[in-house]
Amino acid sequence: MKPLNLYIHIPYCKYRCRYCNFYVVAGRTPQLPLYFKALKKELDTYKNLTDYEIKTIYFGGGTPSLVDASSISDFVNFIKINYSISKSIDISIEANPENITKDKLDEYYKCGIGRLSIGLQAWQNKTLKYMGRLYTIEEFLEYYKIVQKSQFENINIDLIFGIPNQTLADWKESISNVITLNPKHISCYSLEVDERSIYGVMQSKGLFKRADEDLDREMYKYARHALRKAGYLHYEISNFAKPGFESFHNLAIWNGEEYIGLGASAHSYFENRRFNNVADVDQYVIKILKNEDSREDFIDIGSEQQLLEFVLLQLRLVEGLSFVRFENKFGMKLEDVYSEAIKQLIFEKLVDWTDTNLRLTDKGLDLESYVISKFI
Repeated sequence: MKPLNLYIHIPYCKYRCRYCNFYVVAGRTPQLPLYFKALKKELDTYKNLTDYEIKTIYFGGGTPSLVDASSISDFVNFIKINYSISKSIDISIEANPENITKDKLDEYYKCGIGRLSIGLQAWQNKTLKYMGRLYTIEEFLEYYKIVQKSQFENINIDLIFGIPNQTLADWKESISNVITLNPKHISCYSLEVDERSIYGVMQSKGLFKRADEDLDREMYKYARHALRKAGYLHYEISNFAKPGFESFHNLAIWNGEEYIGLGASAHSYFENRRFNNVADVDQYVIKILKNEDSREDFIDIGSEQQLLEFVLLQLRLVEGLSFVRFENKFGMKLEDVYSEAIKQLIFEKLVDWTDTNLRLTDKGLDLESYVISKFI
């Protein structure tokens, strides 16, 4: 059976963080029964899933941990009952620290969720406040004690660097203290400012200044060094894991596998088409419950685009792009398609050409956007 991955978007939030560029509805009471009814009905509209085995499920947002745990577990059980799932299925859920309770964690674990991803973002209270987070580091540590006492072993902590007024010392403190917590996985993202985010609006009004690019890269280099030294495998540009605890849902995406996104604004890549749901929770629910198509922005992915996307996604992985896998998938050699780009990048010491893989060097990791531009 072909592997399939599910992403479920839970758009509800108590508040909108200043850096967030995802579709969320903040401060609204979730209409959970209708929304989850629509999620089930949307999945049922895919009539051709008998040849697929669901490999991963990922609840993202928004704030999935904000809604009742019973709504989450009921939906997981719905999938298990009605669809073919892998014996080694990997199910993840994102959580904000302030929503974590023992009862929620117990319910998640009972239904088969095995991975918990917690958005900490920074260790300093001044930085948390500047980002719009509604907890202090002291409160986070109290919530984290609940997690440590739970049955969850596979835990990720998200951190963000390159925040205005964040110093290298601040970042080193964040990395050092998170390592002490010993999660199985740590994600380190450079702050991106989207025009739709609060920071983006502030920037358009001259009220926001990006962090210095040199400092941003120095922070990234420090994270790579410190986390590798602490026993974390650097397996993707922004992600570090203890061996065996990589994010299998994200790996599936980076490896070019198909995925279906359910919920308002969720994106999909299925049967060589990319598309997304309408980014309006009310319209999404109405359309689904009226048996109307909630999807839009369909793009057919031709063979040339498939080839390019595969290369770009694989280069995000630190192990790089396998020559054998590329040839098996497309029936041609990588060097026959991108010889000029590869020669230039090797000359600039941005990629390594090994016996089996093309992969980014440490310098290439710092200049990933430039490397990608050479293939487009």
